[in-house]
Amino acid sequence: MITEERASALAVYDEGGIYGHPDHLHAHRVGMAAARVSSVATTYEMTVDREYLHFVDTHLIDHARESLPHIGQVGLPTVFVSTTVDVRMVLKQKKAAIAAHASQVQPTSSVMSLSEASFREVYGYEWFVRHGPRGVIETLVDELTRA
Repeated sequence: MITEERASALAVYDEGGIYGHPDHLHAHRVGMAAARVSSVATTYEMTVDREYLHFVDTHLIDHARESLPHIGQVGLPTVFVSTTVDVRMVLKQKKAAIAAHASQVQPTSSVMSLSEASFREVYGYEWFVRHGPRGVIETLVDELTRA
């Protein structure tokens, strides 16, 4: 499908599945294999900036630890993050997307009851580790910066 769509980039979870979720780990392995087979130029590993999260309110990942107690480190250190996308302008949509994961996020979850300011602080960025040449995510960041 990557070849048929002539994709120039592919986004997958980071090698640790961000927080060790088995589905995320498998998606990483399958995605990276698909990228190799299709010779896609750029891959982005979705992650969280572990150091940034130390300084903000409760993150959804903190709640994931309740169901996956074996979780060790979450995300990656800042030094490994190559691309940060400021998504604060679409937080309403992001919160709705998080809420749509009813099997993982209960309506009573503290994540859903974060103040607007705290939600903005915690979920206002997306982080990636890029492999290969600059790609569509950097192009998006450049366009948003110029806007």
